[in-house]
Amino acid sequence: MTAGEDTGRESSAEIIAATADGMTLICTDSPLGVLGRIDITDPAAPRPLGNIVLDGEPTRVSVVGTTAIAAVNTSPGYTAPSGSLPAIEVASGAELARCDLGGQPDSVAVAPDAGFAAIAIENERDEDAGDGRTGPRRL
Repeated sequence: MTAGEDTGRESSAEIIAATADGMTLICTDSPLGVLGRIDITDPAAPRPLGNIVLDGEPTRVSVVGTTAIAAVNTSPGYTAPSGSLPAIEVASGAELARCDLGGQPDSVAVAPDAGFAAIAIENERDEDAGDGRTGPRRL
């Protein structure tokens, strides 16, 4: 976290990707609902570059050049899965584009030629309710 941030908050860097030049790491932080950025120009002295606030829980991040593509779970609960796929300029944290998804994304991977992205829609469910279905049970 950058200077002045509350370091006592629950936080967890989980999935990490790097910009094309390898000098900036981008990580998902589900508890904070952010993408973290770390400058590793000097690997012996990494510097936090601050967080990019998202509208939900990031589940995965991939990078194309200097653009981060994040899978973001915006589901309010098990019965209404939703998510988005924002494209974010890493240096500024500005959102460049967004794709709303018809479900809860778990992962995003970008083709080596950056020609397409594949998104895995997970739609977590309460396994104890309705035999694991996301919607109400109909008889």
